[in-house]
Amino acid sequence: MTTKASHFDVFQWLSEEAADALQRVGRLKRIPAGSIIYVQAEPGDEMYRLVSGSVRLYVSNADGRQLTFLLFGPGDCFGNASVIDGGPRPQTAEVHEECEIQVFDKKSIDALRARYPEISDALLYLTSRQSRILSNFFAQSFLDQPAARVAQRLVAEISRHGLTPKKGERVSAKLSQSELALMIGTARQTVNKVLQRFKADHLIAVDKGELIVLDLPRLRALAEEMTGIPSQDGASDIDDTPAVS
Repeated sequence: MTTKASHFDVFQWLSEEAADALQRVGRLKRIPAGSIIYVQAEPGDEMYRLVSGSVRLYVSNADGRQLTFLLFGPGDCFGNASVIDGGPRPQTAEVHEECEIQVFDKKSIDALRARYPEISDALLYLTSRQSRILSNFFAQSFLDQPAARVAQRLVAEISRHGLTPKKGERVSAKLSQSELALMIGTARQTVNKVLQRFKADHLIAVDKGELIVLDLPRLRALAEEMTGIPSQDGASDIDDTPAVS
């Protein structure tokens, strides 16, 4: 299995000099699982980058219902929207697995943006990528059947983490059924029925509550067949933005 860089790492668009400057203003912080980093609708002046662990970004309404945007993993940046426009947080960020994060405050970022204009471009590319994926998932929630949405989300989560399994190689989607239900906006029972079908077709397995994809190419092909469009795997969301080598 090969691993690619994170799709949501702002550093991929920076020169070595700008990246080093941004690294120097970041401070490390370790946070236990279940902690809330920031809350939807509250003001914010910090951006974060995951070093280890995972963070769940979700939106919720007054009656407590939740919809998960994404699970972020190592290398992913989040909290960038409020740093750019000074607006309130669009989602809540909760620590899914104990994590270590880099914290970048708005004042330091703004000072560096004046010295290195490419940082502003990188933040724009990052926000655009996140917005495109959110737009895709929003459309899927209204236009596609649950089986198609489950298949698309599984493909997206695996590909977004930079994993490219070889034929016949098992790979963990790092999701539970409950988490998957929150992602596609449906009941856990509905997700369970879909997964039972996928298990019967030898597309997935379940090991200690964790979903294991047995055949990613077939699962991707199924998602495309059910929707009539290429599955969104997170890699094509912003192909027109050049990564700095």
